Order: sequence, then structure tokens, then C-alpha cells
Amino acid sequence: MKPTKFYNILLICLLIITSSAIFLQVFSLNKSLVLSPTSQLKVRAITDDSVGGNSTATIKVVDNIWKLSCQVKLSAYKWPFCEISLRFFEENKSHINQGINLTSYSNIYVKANYVNHTGQSIRFQLRHFNPDYATMDNDSTWKYIGVEYWPTPDQHTTEIPMGSLQVPSWWLVEQKIPLTLSPPEFTQIMVLEIATGNNLKPGNYDIEIEFIKFTGKYFTNGQVFFTIIVLWVIAAIFVLY
Repeated sequence: MKPTKFYNILLICLLIITSSAIFLQVFSLNKSLVLSPTSQLKVRAITDDSVGGNSTATIKVVDNIWKLSCQVKLSAYKWPFCEISLRFFEENKSHINQGINLTSYSNIYVKANYVNHTGQSIRFQLRHFNPDYATMDNDSTWKYIGVEYWPTPDQHTTEIPMGSLQVPSWWLVEQKIPLTLSPPEFTQIMVLEIATGNNLKPGNYDIEIEFIKFTGKYFTNGQVFFTIIVLWVIAAIFVLY
């Protein structure tokens, strides 16, 4: 085979691989993680009674929907709340190999709404563990990463970009977290929480949660483009030498 013909074939192969990789990255290679009552998860109802409040809550599953019933009560604690907590760790064990890695996901879809209230906000929170600042025996040291939003009756599912999640400043100050460790992290998520929003008045609050869905790509854009560049560089070196 003549060198010129070989080089033409090599170029065509590289172009096919490059275009195929970009096409698959844009239109395919999607993955998702769905959390619902059918998932094998440890689920708890948590209220402000853990921090000195008087609120109570129960959680049950009806027709494959989590139903959180919260009774907010006045107390000395100024920020009453109730929440459903989904746990991805085993208690009384080391942090190693615990939690889930969500770094490859870009969007979250939450189907959760109040049954008996309109105009009330919901807090979506992740709790991240990093041994540089956290300990397994004190979950208050696990980084809060979340957002508060207002679902509407006609909004069946709320889309939350992962990039919109933030670390609250009060937690950073409380834990004295250095700037280098202050951004959101998603490599070791230990807990996911769906909670009532701020400024709650005493009363009953019922929230139905059907599912939480994470979507993303098997490979990041950076990984795909880096692989393409490496292939072209290798081909160029082969041709030149």
C-alpha cells in the first residue's frame, strides 16, 4: 500500500472516530440514577427536635410515594423544620467506601409537592463527607450542599441543575472551613434530604415525594475531547516518525 493511500485511510478513520465520539457524547451515552420508595434505601423522618425544637414527623409509603407528615410546633428553636432523609452509609463504620459519587451527574429532577400548602418552599440538600474537615461520629461536620425552591401546583417535576447547589455560609462559618474546601463537593455524598423550607408557621405540613432522579453522562466532555486529542497526537507522531 502506498504511503499516501495509507495516510488518507488513517485520516478518514480519525475523522470517523472523532465525529462518532462527539455525536455519541451529545446525543447518547446518558445515564441516570433514580431514587424512589422501590429503591433499597434507609429512610428516616427528622425534625427540629434533634436541635431543641418540638416539631414531630412521620414517614410512610403509599402507592410507591413517600408521604412525609410534619407537625410544626412553636419552641425556643427559631427555625423549625421536618425532612425526609435518605442515607447512603452504614453506621458505626469507617467512611471508606461509603456514600455515593455524583460528580458525573449534571441535573436533578425532583417530584415533590406539598399536599396541603401552596407557596411554601422546599429545601433539597446533599450532605458530603470529606475527612479533611468531617468525622463519621458527628454528621454536623458533613458539608451541606443544597438549594431552596418553590414548587407550583402545575409543576409536576422540578429540574435542579447540579451547578445551582450551594454551600450555606452559616455552615462554613460554624465549621471554620478554609476557602480551598468551601466549594460544593459530590465525590462522597452520605445523605440526601428533602425538607420543609424557611419561615414555617405552626401547623401541619404534608409533602409527597415520588422520586429523585439524577441524570448525566458516562464520560465528561473533557474526557471525550482529551481522548480525541490523544488519538490525533498519536496518529501525527506515527506519520511523522
